[in-house]
Amino acid sequence: MRECGKRLRAGQALALLRLGVSCVIPLDMADLGARRILEHLKGTRFARACEHDLEQVLDETACALRGQADSAALFCEAVEGLLAAADGFDFETGLIRLTADRERASALARACKAARDLIWVTKGDEAWLFLFGCPQSAVGAVMQRLLAGDGKWSAEFQPERILSELEILRGA
Repeated sequence: MRECGKRLRAGQALALLRLGVSCVIPLDMADLGARRILEHLKGTRFARACEHDLEQVLDETACALRGQADSAALFCEAVEGLLAAADGFDFETGLIRLTADRERASALARACKAARDLIWVTKGDEAWLFLFGCPQSAVGAVMQRLLAGDGKWSAEFQPERILSELEILRGA
């Protein structure tokens, strides 16, 4: 499947893959690259298991579209759900942890409202962001844009380490 018109959000692309689409070709990929992907897929047998319940798949991936989580528990639940839903698929994710005073946290909240495929929560003097479908190489630029160059942050990209960090958030 090739995107056309508007770019799919990461949660939407994941839902399509779980429902049986073999490949989502990005809108911004050159025609030559798209053609090569299609040629590579010709003659291959599609043997991956597919979900059959559209509503369930949408429920499991919709949290990538929500933005702010109402609590740390809901944030952790959403992140765990997305990691489970993306298991076996090629979706890069990152959990960002940053220290911010209340003024900085509210400025970050305003910036995050406009961001795509991002779930975030603030707790005390920390803000936690989960970037879904964001390549590790792009995280620095995303954080630069969100923080306007001001702020200290750390990132985890491995699912096991992300789950460990969520335990820290739960205990905080």
